Amino acid sequence: SIVTKSRPEAPRSCVEAVQYANFRWYDLGGSGSSSKNGVYTEEVLSQLRYRQDVDIARREYETRHRVTFEWIVNPRPDNVFVNPIPILSEVNSAKLYVPSWGHGYDSRSLSEDKRRVGINNRFSFGGREVMGKYNELYGVLCGGSEAGGKKLSIRAREDLDAVFTRMPARMNFEQLVHWYLRTVVRVQTEHIPGEFLFFRLRKGPAPRTLPLEHPGHRPALVSFLRFKFRLETEAKRWDVWRNACMLVWECDGSEAVRQGMEAIARAQTTRRQFTMIALRRMFPDWSFARNVGMPGGSWDGFGDLA
Repeated sequence: SIVTKSRPEAPRSCVEAVQYANFRWYDLGGSGSSSKNGVYTEEVLSQLRYRQDVDIARREYETRHRVTFEWIVNPRPDNVFVNPIPILSEVNSAKLYVPSWGHGYDSRSLSEDKRRVGINNRFSFGGREVMGKYNELYGVLCGGSEAGGKKLSIRAREDLDAVFTRMPARMNFEQLVHWYLRTVVRVQTEHIPGEFLFFRLRKGPAPRTLPLEHPGHRPALVSFLRFKFRLETEAKRWDVWRNACMLVWECDGSEAVRQGMEAIARAQTTRRQFTMIALRRMFPDWSFARNVGMPGGSWDGFGDLA
């Protein structure tokens, strides 16, 4: 079934409680209700409540039609997927599967906050039981039925209040999801087997605006650990990004494809130039050279910079 409704808002009491918990949605987002982090709290809770509402609709559909879904997928509508999900008969429905990248933490960081383990929350799938627990996160944060949710199946409300008070401060979204899955509902997670890559759609008004986040976006989808040489890794990142862009342009028609190919050609020139700059060690930080020179970077399209 397709759910078409406006994304719901969380009650002010819940928003204020979560703001008080001092999440770190953005590293430099500040604190307090009027800060970037404070404002984004409402966005996060709205997303989580919508997921819960859709899961409620799924359960009601199962009851009404006397059917049971074996698998549930949580995608984001702005993802452009490069790979299909695995054959479901070859994976375990008792586990929750997430991408192997983009977990929102850095094990080598000097900051304790940034070293806290996270998990990619942009895509997941699993059996109905584990995904049902995943989609109850809003109820844990906002109190279940009295906040527009449902009667929680995971534990008594008074126990949830105790869990909330023990929740670590200064977590980002990925770290919150990891904490919840491991500490509250104790769901076993596993990386999606094989290669599973996607980009977030980023469409703007200008004709030459490229449709996806640029291939140098951190964290990179293609890890250095999978390839022997740095240049091979960069070439792989470029190919994956370019192919995903083509998928978007093909949906928009032949003129979009033509303009897209021109944009790719311009970006390819900039990419080669910044690759040479990085190799000459004019930029000691390779990732900086990649981010500013790749499509969508701050110096993209500025002409001959080498």
